[in-house]
Parts: sequence; structure tokens; C-alpha cells
Amino acid sequence: SLCVADPESLNLEQVLQQVLDTYPSLQIAAKQVQRARLENARVEGQLSWALGAQAGVRRDLSFIGALSDQTEASAHLQRKLTSGASVGLEGSYLHEDADAVLSPAFPNPVTTTRLDLSWRQPLLKGVNNPDYAQGLVGADAQLVIAEAGRRALRDQVAAQTAELFHAAGSTLARIQNAERAIERTQRLRKYIVSRTSMGLSEEKDLLQTDAQLQARIAERDVLLVVWKQQRTSLNRL
Repeated sequence: SLCVADPESLNLEQVLQQVLDTYPSLQIAAKQVQRARLENARVEGQLSWALGAQAGVRRDLSFIGALSDQTEASAHLQRKLTSGASVGLEGSYLHEDADAVLSPAFPNPVTTTRLDLSWRQPLLKGVNNPDYAQGLVGADAQLVIAEAGRRALRDQVAAQTAELFHAAGSTLARIQNAERAIERTQRLRKYIVSRTSMGLSEEKDLLQTDAQLQARIAERDVLLVVWKQQRTSLNRL
């Protein structure tokens, strides 16, 4: 917080940084920008490669009723393109070892592998991947709007903080000037009191000095109230 007794603690850069780091509306705006970026990344991720795989081991009956140990594994890789087409690659592996076979002519165990490459081209409304294109345009627009809103709010809060900071600094300087004026008037009063006791000054001079002293104290007290309000507003920011 800000302190009248420590004017050197009033550093605009530090105050601005603290306000911008903690101001609730700015934190919300930053999260909105982050959410918009995540949505943009999600839409762009539609064109990423999708990988899937599975594997397993089982013991089952063959079509002749014999037990067979089977080990299988498969994997696929697929990607959608901006044109709307999709390309895929799929591979599989199967190893079978039966306890008995129908004929010695049939190999046992048997290993089967397969590799498929696919290309799918959409027709009519699916051409040029309209869902992706529209989603990307919408995500980009939301990101631009969110970033612009955050910058505008940041500038507004920074301007408000700087204006209040400078006003508080001006008030603090006036308080310090008022304090020096009070000290000078108090010294003048002591001087007049000493001269009055010696008959060198009149009573009206002392009364006039007392009036000046009270006016300057009142001015200082008003400035202190203003300073307290400004400091409180800064601390709230």
C-alpha cells in the first residue's frame, strides 16, 4: 500500500505492474484469450494425424474344433486434408498356432500380415472441408476479438491508474508544501510573540499570524483527506 511518510515508494511502473497483474477483469480477459487460442488449436488439430493401435493374445477354437493360440496386432494412421479428402494407412498382424490341423498340407503355425493405404474424396458439400474452414474462420475471429478486448481493457485500466497516480502524487506534493508553510508560520508566530513581549509588535500582528496558521492547517487537513481517498482508490486497483 502507499504511505504518506514514504513518498519514494510511489513508483508508477511498480503500481501499474501490480494493478495489471491482479485486476480481476484483466484476469478474466486473459482467460478468454487463452480459451480462444485453445479453440483455434482444437480446430487446427482436425488436420493432425490420428494414430490408433491395438493388440491381444487369445486361445480359441478353430473351425474344426481344435484349440488355436492367436496373437494379433493392428494399427492405423489417418489424416484429413483441407481439401476435404482423407488419407489413411492401416496395418495388421496375425499369428495362429493350432493344436491340430485339418490336413498336413495346411501350414501351422500361420502368420498373416496386411497393409492398406486408403484415399477418400468427398463429393458435393464435403469438398474443401467446409466444417474445418468455417470453424477456423470462427476461431480466428474469436481470438482477434478476445485479444482486442484484452488490450482495450488493459489500456483503459493503465490510463485510469496513471491518472490517479499522478493526481495522488500532486496531492502529496501539496501536502508537503503545506507542512513547510505551517512550519514557517509557526516560526513567525514565535518571533512575533517574542517581539510583542518586548513591546515591539502589536497584538493584531499575533492575531493575524494565528489566523494564517489555522488556515494553513485547515488546508493541509483537507489535502490529507483527499490523499487518503486517492490512496485507497489506488490500493483497490
